[in-house]
Amino acid sequence: MSAKNIRFFLIIFIISYVTNNIFGVIYDNRFFRVLNTPFARRNIPCTADELGPYTLRASRVRGEGFFLTASKAFGSDADIGIPEIFGPFNQRLLGEGIECLGLENPLPPELRDRNILWGIDGKLQGEGIEFMWDQHLYGYLYGGIYFFAAHIVSRQEFMLNEVSLQENEPIIAERALRRMFDLVGIESVKSSEIGFSDINCYLRVGNVWDYALKFRRIDAGLSLGVLIPSGVTRSISNPASIPFGGNGHWGVYGRIDTEFELKEDWIAGVWLLAIQRLKKTQLQRIPIKDEQPLYGAVVGRAEVDPGITVVFQPYVRLDHIRDGLGAMVQLFVIWHSKDAWRDARQDMNPPATFETNRQKSDWTVEYAKLNVFYDFDKVDIFTEIRPQFSFFWEIPVQYFASHGSVKTNRVGVSFQFNF
Repeated sequence: MSAKNIRFFLIIFIISYVTNNIFGVIYDNRFFRVLNTPFARRNIPCTADELGPYTLRASRVRGEGFFLTASKAFGSDADIGIPEIFGPFNQRLLGEGIECLGLENPLPPELRDRNILWGIDGKLQGEGIEFMWDQHLYGYLYGGIYFFAAHIVSRQEFMLNEVSLQENEPIIAERALRRMFDLVGIESVKSSEIGFSDINCYLRVGNVWDYALKFRRIDAGLSLGVLIPSGVTRSISNPASIPFGGNGHWGVYGRIDTEFELKEDWIAGVWLLAIQRLKKTQLQRIPIKDEQPLYGAVVGRAEVDPGITVVFQPYVRLDHIRDGLGAMVQLFVIWHSKDAWRDARQDMNPPATFETNRQKSDWTVEYAKLNVFYDFDKVDIFTEIRPQFSFFWEIPVQYFASHGSVKTNRVGVSFQFNF
């Protein structure tokens, strides 16, 4: 079978698979991110004769296998437990919320006027596979689809701050906490989820210019995309569960990308994205006494209007360090503004207290992504399909203002075919 036929059947397979299972790469998730890897669209000689015919390799198929882990989150000035990005947990407030529902407060009367603070540690681990398809459609027009599937395990652990308690009161508070969880419908604080992320598909208008403006090559474009909410969403009965995307919200985004080849095999580029998830009304946990949002005493309909997410992504790449060996370093700065919450229950009594939800909904995270790869486009093998193999490590850093987001490390290996 010829290389042309292999490529044809590969594209047909991808179209068939993606039509039924299109799931997307995410930036606007504060628990973990799957970060995109730019690739070079360039003219490649078809033969050993450098003056002979060239072909523009402007499309790619990329697959990744990855592992991720996290046990802490960025606080305003120090590391915090993962669930504490939504604020501290005060057992007194949850007890008052239960009283507002006409139920008996499990805390004994002598403890009801004290702030009983619990620290909440968390841990998440997982593994998954990711698929990317960027396709040159016609002329200046490109398109793409990204998805991943993952298995994520997460859990929460409570640690009582016993400063204000005496003798056997910590035991009483712990028993009361278990009873509170039963009353408000919290079934577990451990989660194991298998599923997919949101659909991410886009159209791009761009071009590649060789030997322009004193650069060897310029690749620039403007993309518009849509995020379709097909991913795993949070369970309101399990505070340890996490969404694999935008938690059921549709989204749209725009992206500007530029890449410059400064001199042979020395490349620098920058991406700028703006993502907006659309408002949606759905069942949520609703705090009624300023209790921690993950443990709101009421379950009801609420409208959430997510804030905008802005991504700044500069990178540098060195190709052909030795034979086909290369390396790339990317920096990601992701900022998410505050969400807006509105009570959508038919009966709004007791009234909702959404201030903590709003104040704790903005976050910033920074990542450094290290990528070492071997590219067969850089060796003298003149075949239609030339793979690239790489190892990557995404490292959370705090150079500027990381806060309110989880410190998730992700490592993996990938293969890529440019055509």
